[in-house]
Amino acid sequence: MNIVENRMNTVNYRMNRVKYRMNTVNYRMNTVENRMNTVNYRMNTVENRMRRGEYNTVKEQTKWYLGVTRESVNTKKRISLSPENGHWTVGRRDGTYRARDSSVGSFSLSVDPQRVGVFVDYEKGLVRFYDVESMCHIYSYTDQSFNEKLYPFVCLGYLWNENSTPLIICDDYE
Repeated sequence: MNIVENRMNTVNYRMNRVKYRMNTVNYRMNTVENRMNTVNYRMNTVENRMRRGEYNTVKEQTKWYLGVTRESVNTKKRISLSPENGHWTVGRRDGTYRARDSSVGSFSLSVDPQRVGVFVDYEKGLVRFYDVESMCHIYSYTDQSFNEKLYPFVCLGYLWNENSTPLIICDDYE
C-alpha cells in the first residue's frame, strides 16, 4: 500500500507542477496581451495625434527618419523609404539630412533642428517638415497623391542603440 500511496503522491505532485506551469503560461499570455493592448493604445494615440499634427524631438539623435506612411505598406520588412513606396520622410544619417525623394537626396541645414514638425494636408497632397523652434522650413513633398490613410513613421535605423537619447513624439506646440 505504501508504494501505491507514494506513486499517488508523485502523480499529485506532478499534476500540481503542471497546473503551476499552466498558470504561469496563462499569466505570461495575459501579460503579452496587456502589452499588445498597450501597443495598440499607443498606436491609436499616435494615429490620433497625426490627424492634428505632431512634432518629434530629435535632439542628440544621430540617425533617424520620420514622416508618414501609407496604411497598406508592410513595415515589418526592409523597405526603401520613398514616395513611390508609400513613404514621405526626412532624416539624418552620417551627419547629413536626407529627403527620400529621388530628385533631392541629401541637403544641409544651417542649424540642427531639436524638434521636427510634420504637417500633412491630405487634400492638397502636401507633407511639410519644419523646425518647430524656429518655424523654419526643412523640406516639403508637394503634389502627392494620397488614396488611403496615412500613419506616422519613425525609424531609428538598424543601429538604434547608437542614439544617446530617446526619440520623443509629442503633439503640444508649447
